[in-house]
Amino acid sequence: MSEPTRVALCMTDAGERSLALTLPDGDAGTDATVMVMRAVAEHAARSSPAVQALARDLSKGRGARAHLGARWFEWAKRNVEFKRDPWQIERVPHPEKFLRLSQTPAGKIAGDCDDLATLGVAVLLAGRKSAAFVVMNRPNATRFQHVLCAEAGGWFHDVPWRLHDNQQPDRFFPIDPQETELPGVLPGPVGRFRVYPCPAIG
Repeated sequence: MSEPTRVALCMTDAGERSLALTLPDGDAGTDATVMVMRAVAEHAARSSPAVQALARDLSKGRGARAHLGARWFEWAKRNVEFKRDPWQIERVPHPEKFLRLSQTPAGKIAGDCDDLATLGVAVLLAGRKSAAFVVMNRPNATRFQHVLCAEAGGWFHDVPWRLHDNQQPDRFFPIDPQETELPGVLPGPVGRFRVYPCPAIG
């Protein structure tokens, strides 16, 4: 999630179609971008063979499903290389396409925080977990600058589509493979953050 954001390119499915959206400035643009990311993640969790297979693989073993978020973190650390989007463009690829085509010469998947967060939420939802997108900035920054995924509990069924700024609910487990912090910790220093719940898919 870069600064400023003007356009989101959303792969609407695993094919070649895309949707270009002009975004408003400031927090309204962040909200609009996360709405696109959430729709793409939910679609992938329900329909993407690659996302569903990854969620199954990460859930194998005794007690593995209870630690799906931590396993996703470890997988992403091994397999994803950070690559920034072009200036003033936020690309939100469908996770199916992201897993298949975004390869680096080293054989890793190349993407930025938007790509990682969307794939992470899709994997958690495919694993029958409640998830969330979390946007944040550094102290003294005006715009949100970064997005990550989070795993959470069933409380999401009773909250609006986004929480008030800096409201951190119980059973909240941030997951950010792009940063050095271990799962469960927001990458600091943190100025302002906002949580967008994604209830588990039944």
